[in-house]
Amino acid sequence: MLEEKLNLDNIPHFKQAELERRMDDVLQLVDEGQSPVMIHDEKDRRFLLFGWEDFFQRFGWLYSAEEKAAIEAARAAYTALNNEAK
Repeated sequence: MLEEKLNLDNIPHFKQAELERRMDDVLQLVDEGQSPVMIHDEKDRRFLLFGWEDFFQRFGWLYSAEEKAAIEAARAAYTALNNEAK
């Protein structure tokens, strides 16, 4: 049921080695709205990588308003720091 809701058959899948080679491409894909993507590690365990907005839309109910605000503040600081480095 969860796999159907997340539409796991129709999302991009990446092996760990490919993710390591193409990290920027995969992150750009997620930033552009392709969320989630599936990551397979060397033992074929599966992990989902979500964009921030998608994650909070799906799972925001797990966090209090204060926790969400702290996460968003940390995200904004991280984004600002990365933009300075460019």
